[in-house]
Amino acid sequence: MKVLADASLPNIDIIFNNNFSLRKYKKLEEVGELILDCNVLLCRSTLKVDEKLLKNSSCRVVATTTSGIDHIDENYLIKNNIQLIDAKGSNADSVCDYVISCISYLSLINKINGKNACIIGYGEVGKRLLPRLKSLGFIVSAYDPLLQDKNYDFNLISKLAKCDLICIHANLHNSAPFPSFNLFNKDVLSHLKSEAVIINASRGGIVNEADLLSMKNKIIYCTDVYINEPNINSKIIDFAKICTPHIAGHSKEAKYAGVYQAVEEIYKYFGVEYSFTKSAELKPVIYFSDLNQEEVLKYYNPITETNLLKKAKNKKAAFLEFRKSHALLR
Repeated sequence: MKVLADASLPNIDIIFNNNFSLRKYKKLEEVGELILDCNVLLCRSTLKVDEKLLKNSSCRVVATTTSGIDHIDENYLIKNNIQLIDAKGSNADSVCDYVISCISYLSLINKINGKNACIIGYGEVGKRLLPRLKSLGFIVSAYDPLLQDKNYDFNLISKLAKCDLICIHANLHNSAPFPSFNLFNKDVLSHLKSEAVIINASRGGIVNEADLLSMKNKIIYCTDVYINEPNINSKIIDFAKICTPHIAGHSKEAKYAGVYQAVEEIYKYFGVEYSFTKSAELKPVIYFSDLNQEEVLKYYNPITETNLLKKAKNKKAAFLEFRKSHALLR
C-alpha cells in the first residue's frame, strides 16, 4: 500500500512497516500530484480534503491525525467509498490543560466570581474536564442533548443563567434537532450572568461572534477558536480577555498520540498487525489540575499569546505565524 503523509508528523519514517511504501509532502500544493497513485492519505488539519484533491486519485483511505474533521468533505468520502479515519480524543488532555491554564490566569486576576460551571459537549474532552473542574472546587454540570434519549427536554438557558463558568467542547454541526452551530446566540448570551466566563476551545461557529459583540451584559470571553479561521474578526480579538491561535490541543503528547491512533487504524483497515513501539522520549503526563495556579502558568500562560495577537496589525498573518510557532508543552 502506498501512503502519502505530511512530512512534519513525528516518527513518520519509522512507524510504517514493509507492508507500506511511504511518500511525504512538505507543501500543501504538492499533495494534488503526489496523491494520484497513493492508496492512503495521512494528513493534518491544515490540508483541505475534498473532491478537487482526490477526484483522479487512487486514494481509498483518508486519515487525519487531529480530532476534528472540519477540513475534510465527509460526504464526498462516503459517496466514493473512501474510508475516513480520525484521531478523536487524542488531544483531549491537552485541551483540558489549556482550559485549566485559562482558569488559573483568570483566577489570579479575580475574574471568576463563583463556582457554578457547565461543560457544553460531553465527549472525550468534556468527560476528562469534569473531574478536573471538580478538583478545583467547581460545582459542575454538563449539557449534551445528543447523549440523551429523543424525549430530552433540557432548558439550556435556565441552566446557563446560573453559571459563573461555561466551557465549550461540543462538535460543530448544523443537524436537527440539536445543532451546535450558533448555539450561543443573542437569546442565550443575553441570559448569562454579568461577568460570566466563557472558555471556547471547541469551534468558532458555536458562538455567534456578531451577537457576542452586541451584548450589553459584560461577558468575559476566552477563546482559542474563531469563525472563518484564519480570517478572524479583529473585533473579537479586541473583545476577548484571552485569545489564542487555535493551539489548545497542541502538546507533544497530543501530536504523537494523534499519529499513533490514526496509523494504528490504518493498519487495522488493511488487516496488518500493528506492532510499533511508542516513543520513549515522551515524559509522564502532568495534569495541570494537580498543580497550583503559579505552577500551571509556568508551563503555559495564555496571556502571552493573547498579548501578541492583540498587538498584531495583520491578524491573519499573526494567527498563522503564532499557531505554527507555538511551543509544544512538556
